[in-house]
Formats: sequence, structure tokens, C-alpha cells
Amino acid sequence: MKKRVHPYVFSQIFGVQTAFFIIAVFLFYILSCSNKNIQLNTENTEKDNTVPLYSGKNGFSEPYNIVLFLGHGFADEAKKKELFSFIEKTYGFLQNGGGMSVLTYPDDVRVAGKIRMSSLSAKLSALNEQRTISALITVGAPQGMHTVLADLEDEGRRFPVFSLFPQDDVLGTEAGSDLVIDYRSYALSNSGESHLAAAEETDFEYTGHISDVLIPLIRAALDWDNIKEDSVFIPDLRMQFFKHTGCNLVIYTDSVTGLRAKNHYVLEGVPRKKE
Repeated sequence: MKKRVHPYVFSQIFGVQTAFFIIAVFLFYILSCSNKNIQLNTENTEKDNTVPLYSGKNGFSEPYNIVLFLGHGFADEAKKKELFSFIEKTYGFLQNGGGMSVLTYPDDVRVAGKIRMSSLSAKLSALNEQRTISALITVGAPQGMHTVLADLEDEGRRFPVFSLFPQDDVLGTEAGSDLVIDYRSYALSNSGESHLAAAEETDFEYTGHISDVLIPLIRAALDWDNIKEDSVFIPDLRMQFFKHTGCNLVIYTDSVTGLRAKNHYVLEGVPRKKE
């Protein structure tokens, strides 16, 4: 004789099975979503790692405006054309929807046929109105640039200023810049007086590609608020310069006082040739 299963027992068994089924489906859904999120995060991380930090068109979601002022050393049209080609390919020009603006000396500081560095302030203000300036990088800045930098300080500038191979007053340039970088084709000896005597013997003519020097600086400029006080900023910058140029970044020493400015450095060595 078969044992009779009471309806309420059947319902109870069915209810337990249903509950287990619902819990299993719920857990499966949670695990699936978690795995999907982990996979998505991993894919994003891998993607981010493949995009250089300095890639203007792909590396940054927010629009930026790096202003590059070219001073002495760009009379050679071929050299200028090579640099402009690099900027267009890597960052793009502001007028074409990119992230860089370029001003040149003396063309962009000529007023009524005369060179007036003071007019540069108005040019910078106009560029800032088009899109907020993210950083100002000067290369081979001429005499009088330090007065423009002082004006920017008085106006309460909120962007970093990097001065590459300046030809202007040293103290004025240091005071108006976040970073000053000179160039020397040889390394100094560490022997006392000879070291100080040669400290200011920096070269102006950097024989490598300016683009190689700009890459680490633009990378730093676009993350300036996060890295400027970081203790590893200069070591990282030193590593980036060596990677791109083959030159070492060393602290600048004043030949008269022997003092070292905390924001003044020198690229030392012969730039690595591109293959």
C-alpha cells in the first residue's frame, strides 16, 4: 500500500524547492554581474595602459589648451615644420579642435613693425578666452619674457609655466616659472671650484628633437595639480627625459653663489638620435 502524500506536505516540499531555485537564480545573477564588471574594469585598465598619457586626442577626456611659445632657435623652417607636424599628429591644434596653441617670436609679438614682448600678454588672454589655458611652455624665450611671466603672476595665473632653454634673465625666469630647464651637451665634474665655474656654461642650441623634450612636460602639465607636490615627480620626470632624449636631468647650480634653485634644472648629454 502506497504511502499517501498529504497536500500540505507536497506544498511545503514544493515551496522549499521554489525558494532554493529563486536563491540559486539570484546568486547566479549577482555572480554574472560581478564577473562582467571585473572583466569590464580589466578591459578598461588594459585599454588605459595602451594609451600614452601624453596623447592629446585619445588620452584625455576633458579639453585642454597647452600654449607653446617658440622663441630663438626656430628660424629654420624645416625644424619648425617637423615640430608642427608632430603637434598636429599627437595633440592637434586648437583651431582644428585639438589641444595645443602655438605662438612664435618675433611674428606674434610684433606691433606696428616693432617687437614688443608686452603684447604677448594680450595674445595669451585671447587664447584663454577661446579655451582655458592648461599650461604655458616657452622654448628659447627672448629677453623680456620674464616681464610677461611677472604679469601673469600678478594676474593670479592658475596654470603651470615651463621655461625651456630661456635666453632671458635667470632670476626673473625662475621667479615666473614652475620649471626652468637649460641644456648642456656635457656632464660637469663634481670637483669643487671647477664644478661651480662651469655651472652656468649651458648651451642654447639643443641638437635633438624638441618634441622629445615636450612629451614629458606636456604629460606633467596635464596632471599638474596631482603631481606638483609629489616627491616622485622629479625622479619620474628625470626618467621620462632619459627615455625620450637620452639626456640626464640635473639640478642647476649658480656659478657665483653656489646656490641651487628648487625649480631650475639642466638637461645634460648628447640627445639620442632617432633610428
